[in-house]
Amino acid sequence: MSEKKEDKTWQEELIEKYPKLLEHSYPSVGEGWKDLLDNMLGQIQHHMIWHWENECHENRVIVQDGEEPPEDKEWIQQPFFVQIKEKFGSLRAYYYGGDERIRGIVDATEGMSHKICERCGDKGYATKDGWIKILCEKHHEEDRIATEKRHQEIKEQRDARNAKEHNQNERG
Repeated sequence: MSEKKEDKTWQEELIEKYPKLLEHSYPSVGEGWKDLLDNMLGQIQHHMIWHWENECHENRVIVQDGEEPPEDKEWIQQPFFVQIKEKFGSLRAYYYGGDERIRGIVDATEGMSHKICERCGDKGYATKDGWIKILCEKHHEEDRIATEKRHQEIKEQRDARNAKEHNQNERG
């Protein structure tokens, strides 16, 4: 009998793919930004391997968090993310370590998130009312319908409560 393969979330798959970068973080964003994150993490990992771990760069060292950097070599702290979330309608990725190239990769990724639906990954734009979200046309419409439905339910509950109070006042 074969064991059922455990289903992993896309976040767990990214953590498995980029263990050094996501050791201290769990991406808390919509699945629409999965490819955006995968691309960002892949570029950072490639930069670390090519620029810092390449054998021809004997004078370069990657320092782990808490290690003392060497005085006689060029060094970089191993980057790692501590929080990846949505804030004010865009991706925010907070990390330690790295260099200017990594800062540029993160900044570019955060900027691109302003145009990508955080639910499905299609072209998106910011909402104009309430909580700022970046959504495609389809998800904007779904949110609008859901909001209208919630408002209608609240109105019906309020009207029912008012009618009950009115009836009690008339009797009593």
